[in-house]
Amino acid sequence: ISILMGILKNPSDTRDFYTLQVSLYADYAPEKLLGFLRKAGGYNIQEAIVICEKKKLYRETVFLYGRKHVCFVLKRKKM
Repeated sequence: ISILMGILKNPSDTRDFYTLQVSLYADYAPEKLLGFLRKAGGYNIQEAIVICEKKKLYRETVFLYGRKHVCFVLKRKKM
């Protein structure tokens, strides 16, 4: 858990491992996952949704669907 806390303080240091971090937070520190999702941006949103749905982390799942929708809208505006 202390390693995860260090990652949460500076998520930009570990961009290659964001999706793995989502899984680890969901398994070992779900109470800290939403904070991580808000700070980090390099994780695969769809994979994070699947992880959160499997763990029944509803607040996190709703947050991710909201972020996914915002990304979709921004992409459409660029077209």
